[in-house]
Amino acid sequence: MRASRVYRNEELRKTLVFTAAVTCWGAVSLVRTLTGHYAGFPDALGIAWLAIAPFLLNEAFARTVIDEDGIRSWRPLGRRYYRWADITEVTTEVKYARSQSAHRVRLHRATGRPRWVPFPSLPHRASAPYVDAFRREVAGIEETRREATGREGTGRHGTRGR
Repeated sequence: MRASRVYRNEELRKTLVFTAAVTCWGAVSLVRTLTGHYAGFPDALGIAWLAIAPFLLNEAFARTVIDEDGIRSWRPLGRRYYRWADITEVTTEVKYARSQSAHRVRLHRATGRPRWVPFPSLPHRASAPYVDAFRREVAGIEETRREATGREGTGRHGTRGR
């Protein structure tokens, strides 16, 4: 069996700096509003950022651990564990969002709906060498699943969303 692999947010520093900046803006806006110096839209937007900051931090500190037992997906606001016996296939698909579309790993389970794993991931507009490296990494994950369970996948190879 292979040693466990840990995947984390590669842009952690950028995310933390952005979150710190908008949190400071939100704190100043909240203090201004509470002291009666409300400035309209900029303060309302700052206070809204305070509500969004925990979700930014949730994504920033997410990690995925892949080992011979299964896949552990960890975020500050929740944890998930998927045993290899419960996973029928590991594929890559493009998960579309307004500005952050990305190639993501999707776990297909025998029971229940498929689940997205936070990492590894790759921006949708990445160049071909990075996409190829990402797909090789996912093939390694699928190989780990096959070694652990002795079962082949259902035949789909992550062609959706190319």
